[in-house]
Amino acid sequence: MNLDAFVILLPPFIVLLGSILILLSSMFLPGRTLILVILLIFLASIISSIINMTSQVTGLFFSNTYLVSDFGSLLEIFFASSGLIVIAFSYFAYNLRDQKLLFGDYAALTMAVLGSAMILVHSVDLILVFVALETIAICQYILVSLPRTESAATASIKYLLNGAIATAIFAFGLVFLWGATASTNIIEIGNIVSGFDGNAISIVLFSVIFMTAGIAFKMGLIPFHSWLPDVYYGGPFNIVAFLSVVSKGTAFVFFGFFGIMLVNNNNDFAIWWSILIASFAILSMTLGNVSALQSNNVKKILAFSSIAHAGYFAIGIIAVLLGNNIGFSAIVLYLIAYGLGNLLVFFVSALNSQADNNFELESFTGLFYKNKSLAILLTIGLLSLTGIPPFAGFIGKFYLFYSVFHVDYWWTWVIIIFAVCNTVISAGYYFRWIKIIFSNDLNRKTINLPANAGVYLKIILALLAILIILFGILPDIVVSNTSDALNALRLIIN
Repeated sequence: MNLDAFVILLPPFIVLLGSILILLSSMFLPGRTLILVILLIFLASIISSIINMTSQVTGLFFSNTYLVSDFGSLLEIFFASSGLIVIAFSYFAYNLRDQKLLFGDYAALTMAVLGSAMILVHSVDLILVFVALETIAICQYILVSLPRTESAATASIKYLLNGAIATAIFAFGLVFLWGATASTNIIEIGNIVSGFDGNAISIVLFSVIFMTAGIAFKMGLIPFHSWLPDVYYGGPFNIVAFLSVVSKGTAFVFFGFFGIMLVNNNNDFAIWWSILIASFAILSMTLGNVSALQSNNVKKILAFSSIAHAGYFAIGIIAVLLGNNIGFSAIVLYLIAYGLGNLLVFFVSALNSQADNNFELESFTGLFYKNKSLAILLTIGLLSLTGIPPFAGFIGKFYLFYSVFHVDYWWTWVIIIFAVCNTVISAGYYFRWIKIIFSNDLNRKTINLPANAGVYLKIILALLAILIILFGILPDIVVSNTSDALNALRLIIN
């Protein structure tokens, strides 16, 4: 292995080896030492990714299975940063420092998920993609069951069963595609498919439909969403928050990378694939938001909201498949915006529910009068998820709509109309939540929050809120870098 190959593997393998280290050392190291080691592992991974970006080492490695690009490095940084925030919050908010073995298991599994996701962003061979996706899925099944409660066990089993179905569907499509092209390398498949027409294209499209359905299961797109509300309801806030971000990040990586490599200027193939995803997007946005509007349970609201947001992500994927590079930048920006807003809402909700495990909207009544900082932070997260300026969620949705608007197909207007209408619907349940937060009807049942949540928790929550505002005001931080990275990625592929 030459030096370049060693360096490019450092970011994911630092995290993966770190997960093993944490698992083995959690029973010996004090809690504070353990969280410090985790911090150093993630920082080392992020620094390695930055070094890879500045070193200009790009191209295909390891028998053309591992694609190194600035785009992959950007996503590595996103996954590592998200993982660090989630683990740090879990440690300080759930008193896991007093449960070292449990925290060690939780941190190790979380890091294994992130390390696998970081490998996924570089994978251009479907076998490697499959292995990375399944490693992520297996670790997620265990994470959901970690609280060892009846509801968590039920959620984990349902997640496992639905995940097994998704795996089988994806594997069937993969095998079918291999049979049609005699290759598992995505770039090679794209070149082969570009010469297909008629029946040959139909066979490839058939296989892609199955693979898309398999990823749609993992992403929670309707009609493959039945597992998601139960998992959200049964799992703890910190784990569910993490899963919601990672699932959409990995789905974006697959659809985005697989899309630009496989379509390869085959317009007919791109159109039919886009129409399939568009149908999932419209159903997910509409039914997800309508279901959330009818719910009074926070976990269920966030579950259905996650389904709706999966539909918004799909809009950007459609733009990418139809050749609009802005769609890629839009997805990345929206992924960051959704991740930050979702984590902030989940974290504050977790703190609110700790006292009596109450997840009803009524438990937030008068929150502003009991803890002003938490109320303001939660409001920022909710406004961002709604898509209200000047927060990151607004600019993320704007770029998504803009990317599809500039695609020259009449049916994309249908998607835009549904997306705008659904944004209005989502405002209904998000604003209802905000109204309850600022209600002064103190006769209703409320949760007494801890007097002091800790300086570290306040720093984490404040950081999320600041980033939401920063990316909302300065989206070019993401858009320009993403656009440059995507152009370089296309040059490597072609």
